Amino acid sequence: MDNPHLTLASFAPTMPYRDRSPYPGAEVTGVNHAYAQALFDGIAGGGAPELSAVSQYLDHYLTMGSPYLVQLELGIALVEMHHLSLVGEVLKLLGGGNLHLQEANRLTQVAHCNNPNQKLKRDIRREEETIIAYHVLKEEIKDPKVQRILERILLDERLHLRLFQEALSRQAQAG
Repeated sequence: MDNPHLTLASFAPTMPYRDRSPYPGAEVTGVNHAYAQALFDGIAGGGAPELSAVSQYLDHYLTMGSPYLVQLELGIALVEMHHLSLVGEVLKLLGGGNLHLQEANRLTQVAHCNNPNQKLKRDIRREEETIIAYHVLKEEIKDPKVQRILERILLDERLHLRLFQEALSRQAQAG
């Protein structure tokens, strides 16, 4: 490997299933422990658990039969991993702990089903919940640099919602 320091941020511009606008750098106006806690609770806690989304989409990637759906699930999981990485960087800059270590101590469970349409409906529901959670965070966190990052992530989440909805429609038409 030419670059032993390859990161998701350097890989992100080449990822499919993401909005084409650039990601802002991980920056904050200053340390703010209240914002760090809000971000952790909203992204890693009950509001919009990004790690749970990654787990769900990877499970669906492994269990979908259609090559189109397999690619969709994996592609979106990779973008969600980038979001998790970016949020983890911001969390540290705000004075919070390490998002990945804190979240790694909690096991996530993906409800199993065999029906691709049900899986896509769960994916749609997850994206809808995530979009709401990011909007709540944008209202709560007044740091304009963090708000720019959240808005950029929201562009991807809206795209994911649309892609899952289109996939479900495509499945229904295939009958």
